[in-house]
Amino acid sequence: MGITFINVPIKYGSGREGTDLAFKQLIDNGLNALALESKHKINKIINIEVKSARANDEYKDHPQLKCLEIVKDVNEKLASVVYQNLKENNFSYIIGGDHSLAIGSIAGASKYFKKFAVIYIDAHGDFNTIKTSTSHNIHGMPLASVLGLKDAPLKDVFYQGAKLKAKDLFHIGGHDIDEPEYLLAKKIELDWYQMSRIKAEGLEVCVKEILEKLKENNYDGVHLSFDIDVMDKSLVVATGYPLYDGFYMQEIKYILKSFLETGLVKSMDFVEYNPLLDDKDKSTLKLCLNLIEYSLKYI
Repeated sequence: MGITFINVPIKYGSGREGTDLAFKQLIDNGLNALALESKHKINKIINIEVKSARANDEYKDHPQLKCLEIVKDVNEKLASVVYQNLKENNFSYIIGGDHSLAIGSIAGASKYFKKFAVIYIDAHGDFNTIKTSTSHNIHGMPLASVLGLKDAPLKDVFYQGAKLKAKDLFHIGGHDIDEPEYLLAKKIELDWYQMSRIKAEGLEVCVKEILEKLKENNYDGVHLSFDIDVMDKSLVVATGYPLYDGFYMQEIKYILKSFLETGLVKSMDFVEYNPLLDDKDKSTLKLCLNLIEYSLKYI
């Protein structure tokens, strides 16, 4: 299987500058070399074009959603690219950009696979809807969108209707969850793996439980969506919403290795690295390159 890197330089889902610069920063600091040194053939790099929004024009398309049409356009393009890439038997390695891009990556992958699951690794719920969001940033809404929840935006990206069922979603690492998100998760009977549960039961127990479910349900494809803000703030400063009590390097590597080496993961998001927020030693840049290099070993 070859690998396609897909650059999605979107910042408009997050409401702040910087995530659009991530891929260039990674390329300029050795991503190409890491890819060439991996065991895989890097077939190509695809750049998704992102239109520009005018200053003070973010609510032009919707009074409660920032830059709606730009985010929609990016996700339509991304979904098509991921779908075609899977048809060509290539792994889609999607680098953001903010987490709003998960709407498109999940849409593209879900159309290709008959029995499909998503592993979503994030400190936040990303279940907000138009009515529950206080920030109006779409990067806090991708799961509501792909699950087709009431009042979620962009439910019909790439094709009409929900892309995923709650029973096929494995959300890992949440510990900054809005109250409305808790209520929505309870309503759809989501069995998620919040940080409190992981600490109580143990990381290995939780990961092994998910692995068993992947096997029992006979999925033919899995999409893994990884937001670096799930890692502890002591390690990751260059992200929009860093938090303490996140995962450490050994833990996140264990999670990535466990799922990637199953061979079921056929596409992956790597999102929310913001070079503008990095420290003088570029510690988050180095961490991101380390994790990408590590993940390539198990794809």
